[in-house]
Amino acid sequence: MPKNFIEIDGLEVACYRNPIDGRPVIDPLPGFENRILPLTQKHIKLGIPGTANKCAGVVAICDTLDAIEAYVQKGRTYIRYKSHPDVWMRYLTPQSLKFEALVGDRKGKQEESIHYLNAISKNARLGQQTGTDKVPGKETAKIPRKTNPRSELKNVRTSIIVR
Repeated sequence: MPKNFIEIDGLEVACYRNPIDGRPVIDPLPGFENRILPLTQKHIKLGIPGTANKCAGVVAICDTLDAIEAYVQKGRTYIRYKSHPDVWMRYLTPQSLKFEALVGDRKGKQEESIHYLNAISKNARLGQQTGTDKVPGKETAKIPRKTNPRSELKNVRTSIIVR
């Protein structure tokens, strides 16, 4: 659950518990929800494979979406826009961008492509409580579950490793 709320452009917005570089992380503001991200050869050449803050995706975000800086991670993408430099906006990392980062990390050939950065779904947004099965005062027994072994990917940045 969010730790606090802040006011931006007259809206009260929920903040994520862990700030990045001392700046709060929020869900995208109205007008910033869905973004189109074209990845060109220029971005691929300027990107540094294996880094979450200098890869081709980040270069494309900063060039195309008028951002100061960004982080592309396995599940989430964080963007700090020039119009809102005091906060990070949190997006779902599209599957296509995730695979392009993986290809770049493994020294493969990245291709020009178009990616769609979408806001987090409403039930996973900050400040939204998801359903719970717990009833106050009633104990439930935990059923042990079998887990499959996880894949370990070698020579890939730490933000992409599946654990």
